[in-house]
Amino acid sequence: MNCNICGWSGKKFREGPRGEKFCPGCGSRSRHRHMRQAFLQSAKDPVSRVLMVGASNAEVLIYSNEKFTKIVRISGVNPKHGRIMDLADLKFQANSFSVVHACHVLEHVEKIREAMHEVYRVLKPGGMAVFCVPIPRRPKSVMRSKPDKQGHWWLIGENWPGVYELAGFSVESHAGTKCPSALGVKPDNTVHICRK
Repeated sequence: MNCNICGWSGKKFREGPRGEKFCPGCGSRSRHRHMRQAFLQSAKDPVSRVLMVGASNAEVLIYSNEKFTKIVRISGVNPKHGRIMDLADLKFQANSFSVVHACHVLEHVEKIREAMHEVYRVLKPGGMAVFCVPIPRRPKSVMRSKPDKQGHWWLIGENWPGVYELAGFSVESHAGTKCPSALGVKPDNTVHICRK
C-alpha cells in the first residue's frame, strides 16, 4: 500500500470506521488519497492559492507538494479548521483562488445553491473545485427540514452533481473503482472536479 500524500509505503493501511483506511504516516483517510489522485489527474495550470473548507490537517497535506503561494482555511463551525465563515457568503474577492477544496462538508451546508455560486465567484477562470460528498445509492438528493445531530442538512443522492452544474461548473466524476488499489480507496467513493 502507498500513500500519495506523504509517501508512506507498507503492507496495509490502518483500519477505520465504515471501511475507511488511514495512513499510518500522515493520518489521511482513503477519501483524501482519492482527492489527491483526482487533483493530480485534473490539474493543468500552476496553482497559486487554495481555499480549504473545513479541512483537517491531513487534508492540507493533499496540496503540500504543490508550489502554492498560500493556503487559506475556513470553517463554518470549527475554528481549529480555519477562520469562521459562511460558505454562502465568502469574504473574498472574485477570481481569488485556483482551487477550492471541500471533503464531506457540503452535506452540512443549508444554502447549498448560494454556496456553490460563491465558490464559482471566488475561483479564477479555469480554476477548479475538488469536492467529495457521501453519495449512497439513492437517486435524488433530499434536504432535511432541520439538520440531524451531526449537522447534515442533505441526504445526498446520485443527482448531486446537478448542484455544481447549476452554479455554472463543468463536472468530471472520479470513481473509486478507477483509483489505484494500492491507495486503499473505497470503490463507492466519488470525487468531483468542478471546473470554472
